[in-house]
Amino acid sequence: MKEKMKIKMKIQLWPILSLLCLSGIVTVNGAELGMADDEMWSINGGVFHPSTQALPADETTGSILLKNTNGAIRVVNLPSSQDSPGQLGEAILLVDRVPPLISQVWQQGIQLANGVKIGPSSQLMISVNEGEIKRISVDDKELIASGVSHTVNFQQKAHALTVVAQDDYNNTSRSEITLIADYQAPESTWQLMAPSIQTDGQWYAGKSAELKLNATDDSGIGVVELNDKVVDWRNANLAVKAGDEIKINDTLGNTETITVDWQVDSEEPHVMVSLNDESTELKKSMTVGVNELIYLIAIDDGVGLKNQRYKGKSRKWLPLPRKFRFTSKGNYRIQIQSEDLVGNQLVTTVKFKVKR
Repeated sequence: MKEKMKIKMKIQLWPILSLLCLSGIVTVNGAELGMADDEMWSINGGVFHPSTQALPADETTGSILLKNTNGAIRVVNLPSSQDSPGQLGEAILLVDRVPPLISQVWQQGIQLANGVKIGPSSQLMISVNEGEIKRISVDDKELIASGVSHTVNFQQKAHALTVVAQDDYNNTSRSEITLIADYQAPESTWQLMAPSIQTDGQWYAGKSAELKLNATDDSGIGVVELNDKVVDWRNANLAVKAGDEIKINDTLGNTETITVDWQVDSEEPHVMVSLNDESTELKKSMTVGVNELIYLIAIDDGVGLKNQRYKGKSRKWLPLPRKFRFTSKGNYRIQIQSEDLVGNQLVTTVKFKVKR
């Protein structure tokens, strides 16, 4: 009497294996499958060699004795046939040839056609669906790794990563990744917006200013922080003060830090007076002659003037610069106001003594 035993594989379906009943003894012969003696088998979760280590199955007990790779003997009970109680039914041999699946999840790594671009913040989370990780090496350095998962950080440059995993049936998986190292900080330029000015490479502005930032990086620009606060630098200028710190991060964790600095314009404008074609700084009290031509102008040594004006005998504000003369002797007062573009103001009153 012959009973059939089904053989299933994870990769392909193998031919049906017959259990030969001779004088009540059933044997499992691995050679009938065309299998090599050193291949690993599993039956009901156990690992076995298929040929010489297979022992007879007793028709009375309905079982097969098998030795595993450590030499231990296990009993595999075969089910009875439902149609013919007492006779052996069908059993299933599962041959595991499928290696573990190595899963890789990158954080702050850029997938390229020829590998993965990494930086100082790149992180790789490795896991396997069965078995365990046997080895992880970065360049020539082997990491201590075991179990079903491991995380690799890349604080330093690296060019190659190798992962080896193995399941309980000695199926082995190997993954090799080419790493393209990018540990170069972004490049940036900045400029202050009007009313700020730049002279001989030196910026002049008030106590606060608006800054336009330009930044580039081969791996892409990530977040930009102003005094450790993330800001939208692409769609708007940044409101800054002298001494503020800007951090420019790329997508891989490289950072450029710049300190914004400029010459703070805190000086108020001053007024120059021209008499007889000679210019001098305006004083609080001036002596001039009748009909002497006087020329007044406000000057700012910083970012520039916003307005300048004066008020004399007419009691009306009139614009500077101004040329005028006194037609009669006496004492006169002129009030002058001037403001630069960053809010520094000059308010002064000048006394003119007019002589013949």
